[in-house]
Order: sequence, then structure tokens, then C-alpha cells
Amino acid sequence: MLEDGGKIIAESGAEIEYLIDTYGNGRFRPEPGTNEYWQYVEWIHYGEGSAMLPLLLALYTGMLGEGAAPLKPRVDSEIANHLSYMADRLGSRDFFVGNGSHRRRCPAPVRAGSGWRAARSYPNLVKYRARMQDRPAYQRGIEKAGPIS
Repeated sequence: MLEDGGKIIAESGAEIEYLIDTYGNGRFRPEPGTNEYWQYVEWIHYGEGSAMLPLLLALYTGMLGEGAAPLKPRVDSEIANHLSYMADRLGSRDFFVGNGSHRRRCPAPVRAGSGWRAARSYPNLVKYRARMQDRPAYQRGIEKAGPIS
């Protein structure tokens, strides 16, 4: 939940858009209408709309123990599909979109997914996550909000 200036916003993609529009002064996303802008929009929605589902399923089924065993192979394969997709799209570049001037958001699935054993198979994602976590802005966020897993 984000509360700012009397506004309350609950969806993470909407929160990102609000912060960028309210405080970004054009610095945190590509110019609207460009190819980079549409890639940026895709990644904003991909993280929450597609990639987080299998990660959440893994979390929930992990709480069920052996009762979830029949679902585990399917959940694991979906996590691998999404990690592979992200790794392929990132390739050898430093950032998902552009040259780094719009790198402000580490996709949630990379943060969550890189903690999984499966992520070791995608060294470019692990390195990307480390680069984002090394940023001073990320460190300030951790100081204010506490560590995330």
C-alpha cells in the first residue's frame, strides 16, 4: 500500500506509475510512444501479471508440505519458464530496457526468483539483481523499510 498526499494506492504497478508521474520529472521512464517506452510498459505489467503467479504458488504450496507434492513439478517448470524468459530478454545487456537511464525498477520476479535454487542457472539475472541491490537508492530503501527476501 502506498499512501501519499491523501491518496491510497494498492497495486504495485499502479504505485510505480504514481511515483514516476508524481516525483519522476521524466527521469524514470522512457519517452512515451518510443519502442523503449513500450518495452518498459511490458515489464511493468509482466512482473505482476504473469511471472509472480508461479512464485506465489510455490510459496503457498510450500506451506502445504507433502500435500502439494503433485503440484511441485508444474510450479517449478513454470518458474523455470519465466526465469528463462527474463534471462533471454536481458541477454548480455546490463538492463532490461534501454541504456540504464530507466533502470530504476528491479522486476519483482527477479528479486523473488533469484532467491530460488533454480535461479543459479541464470547468472545474468543473478548479476542483474546484485547490480540493482548495490544501487544507493536501493540501499536507502532497505535502511528505511528493512530487508526484503
